[in-house]
Amino acid sequence: MNQTVKMPCTPDFHQQALPLLEKIAANLPGMIFQFLQQQDGSQFVLYASSGCREIFELESEVVQADFQILHKLIHPQDAIAFEESVRYSASTLTPWQWSGRIITPSGKLKWIQGASRPERQAKGDILWDGLLMDITDRKQAESKLLESEARYKAILDAIPDLMFRISRDGEYLDFKGDGALKAIPPENIIGNNLRDLLPDDVANNSLDAIAKTLESQTLQSLEYQLSTHEGMRNYEARLVVSGQDEVLALVRDITERKQAEIELENLAEKFSKAFRCSPNPITISTLEDGRFIEVNDSFVELSGYEREEAIGRTAFELNIWVNQSDRQKLLDGLHSKGAVRNLEFEFRKKSGELGFGTVSAEIVDFNGERYILSVNHDITEPKRTEAQLQLTSQRDRLLRETLARIRTSLNLDQILQTTVNEVRQFLQADRVFIGLNDGNFEGRILAESVDPKYSSVIGCKIKDPVVMQEMKRLLTTNCVRLVEDIEQIDVSPKLKAHYQQFQTRATLAVPIMLNGEFFGALIANQCSHPRHWHQMEIDLLKQMSEQLAIAIQQAQLYQELAALNTNLEQQVEERTAQLQQKMQELQEINRVKDVLLHTVSHDMRTSVMGNLMVLENLLKTRGVGNG
Repeated sequence: MNQTVKMPCTPDFHQQALPLLEKIAANLPGMIFQFLQQQDGSQFVLYASSGCREIFELESEVVQADFQILHKLIHPQDAIAFEESVRYSASTLTPWQWSGRIITPSGKLKWIQGASRPERQAKGDILWDGLLMDITDRKQAESKLLESEARYKAILDAIPDLMFRISRDGEYLDFKGDGALKAIPPENIIGNNLRDLLPDDVANNSLDAIAKTLESQTLQSLEYQLSTHEGMRNYEARLVVSGQDEVLALVRDITERKQAEIELENLAEKFSKAFRCSPNPITISTLEDGRFIEVNDSFVELSGYEREEAIGRTAFELNIWVNQSDRQKLLDGLHSKGAVRNLEFEFRKKSGELGFGTVSAEIVDFNGERYILSVNHDITEPKRTEAQLQLTSQRDRLLRETLARIRTSLNLDQILQTTVNEVRQFLQADRVFIGLNDGNFEGRILAESVDPKYSSVIGCKIKDPVVMQEMKRLLTTNCVRLVEDIEQIDVSPKLKAHYQQFQTRATLAVPIMLNGEFFGALIANQCSHPRHWHQMEIDLLKQMSEQLAIAIQQAQLYQELAALNTNLEQQVEERTAQLQQKMQELQEINRVKDVLLHTVSHDMRTSVMGNLMVLENLLKTRGVGNG
């Protein structure tokens, strides 16, 4: 379509018609216009009423100045149809009619309908006087109506049910079924009465339901059976008021549903029996908040909660979950995989006793709601057995290593310190120490291992004879001192003050006996909370106290031997000194003797020589005389 902004000279007829058009426009909705197409194809809007502003959001002067602005507002998908409609009207001089969409400058989508009658002018131009109206609301209503009709038709076509219009007295007025009837041929329905077509009991029940529907103006339902060529079939009829003294009956074959219900009831009965009789605890809880809606007898037996106590409450409210993270692991697995298998968790019974279990769970749908079906298995005993074996192994290792140290080491302080360190680690206690009865009813600490959060007892001395006497009596009387909660026992004020001083909440102590006499004690304290002491822990401390007694005796023997060795060395040194002194004395005697002998020998030699000389002289004298 050729468009130009060149305005033609206003013809006389336009000037004459303008007052009349303005008067008409003031009383009509929409926009009155005059549109001119010249012989050369140029097109102009000669006149546009004030409705131009309401429809196009443009002033009439703007449209009159440039028709192209108006043309640009037409929806691209409707522009061709608009041009063809104008071209056809101009070529045939038939009335122009068009409806289509425009997009206003503000972005609104509107439906516009136009109508006008063309009139050829003396110069060959064509003039249209017409009316444009905004039909957006009507179009939207028509669109919704069409959508509604299409939706209802689709619903009706999709409904597999038979539909009957039935009068109050039971006459069939109309039906929809497309030959779906199995009990009654379609040609025998309309105009007949249900008394003539249905068994007496079904007909009477149907008439009662029709009367009740009309009287109460509410939906009524009815189930019945009919014999067909396929055998006995089950039907359900739902009745609603469809007019004065008539109802609309929707009849559905529910044979398969009935069979499914029977099978479901049988399955439900089997499930119910399995649910009730299962040796494993089974629960059904809501997915959203874990609220129990059903539990079996095994759950009641294991948890200690009666069914009435559990239903309607969550596992958190019952304080069953020991670790909240276990519940979160369960939910994460269900949301990601839809099922969880053999997830281990720790649980708490109503009595407060802790246990271990595994849970296998799935998300199931009941009546459109999502629930968690959980099957639990109690593994407390196997877990305890496993833990017992581990503890036994650790205990045996600790005893072996302690015995080996005792046999190979004579350093008592080192043995005692290592012992308290490893015993505390084994027991996971807050404090372990070895106390010594130091005589005169005084006590001192030989070795200690303690959590840094609590006070140390090393270096402390118990000088109160009353406290020491009571401790000795308690230990020697029972061979073990076991307290799970200090606040729940009756002891002397002084002993209680002693416990409070060192923040003791639970204690386990065994005596250390030497040769049947009380020597001291091996003591474990729990400071953070009360504690239940297991038999294995008691046995460990007893055996450790026996090993400590051996170590102490060995150390004492070593000390005695060392003392004896020291005495012997002193005696040997003294004897050696005495011998050395005797030797010196003997040497002196020998020297004196030698001197004496030499003197005597000299003296004797001198005397003999004198005598010999005298004799010799005598002899000589006698010879001379004889001669």
